[in-house]
Amino acid sequence: MAHELVRATHSSAAAPPAPRTLVPCLLRPFERRDLAEVPRGWSVGPPDFVAIGCGRAGSTWWWRLIESHPRVVPNRLHQKELHYFVHFGWEGPNEEQRATYNQAFARPEGSLCGDGSFNYLAHPLAIAHLARTAPRAKLLAIVRNPVERMVSNYDMFLRRRLRWLGLEGERAHVTARVSLWDEAVTACRLADGFRAVLEHWPREDLLVLQYERCKDDPRGELARTYRFLGLDEQFLPEDLARPVNREPHELPEPDARARRDLAQLFRADVDQVCAMFPEVERSLWRDFV
Repeated sequence: MAHELVRATHSSAAAPPAPRTLVPCLLRPFERRDLAEVPRGWSVGPPDFVAIGCGRAGSTWWWRLIESHPRVVPNRLHQKELHYFVHFGWEGPNEEQRATYNQAFARPEGSLCGDGSFNYLAHPLAIAHLARTAPRAKLLAIVRNPVERMVSNYDMFLRRRLRWLGLEGERAHVTARVSLWDEAVTACRLADGFRAVLEHWPREDLLVLQYERCKDDPRGELARTYRFLGLDEQFLPEDLARPVNREPHELPEPDARARRDLAQLFRADVDQVCAMFPEVERSLWRDFV
């Protein structure tokens, strides 16, 4: 039986906390039969915006703030992360599959609807597939100190994915130390993904936010986000600073030597990202000052 992908409610505010099981849209690309009905008078078409990166950088928090704006409505699967383009290899989605993706977005006149798949930036060819499918969508990305992101990524992989896979003993060790470790590092290298974005989109259609700045000045950075999307930047959500997805790490924090080693893994990538986007304040990343 196909996994259920559609939530029963149309209210993003009433959505339950993120489940500790696998995100449904990771199991398979959604199909038209998975989409909720379109309310009378709403239009259907490509996403107005897509958040392409990055996980473990306040993405759930920022997505909640975006969807809290009265002119933003949830997509037809009522899922933040559609993960659609991770299911296609080098062949990419065909014409019908691209059309199916664009059917996932419906909105009343004057409102916006989007996709919050924050792994597209690091996933091979996802950006290229998105560009062929929804080339006029505005893109958002949140960057964070890659050392902090890597540790958070790896901790999450161990807590969630390893347990979901049900692996123990040698299989758990190999998966954790080879596959998951490598993925946690690779997902934090962003320069190649951003170069792919800039090959397909004009620079003015990409907003790059910095997690550390969002924490320090959530009101100002949210106003920037709303302004970029063409929304009323004066709107202020009541729960602006409410934490989301705050979970204690089980993985011990790296000591000073380990942090230096991790920083060396990412230094060249950080140099390139900061050169591409001067608005990223390197001084806010203590491992790269």
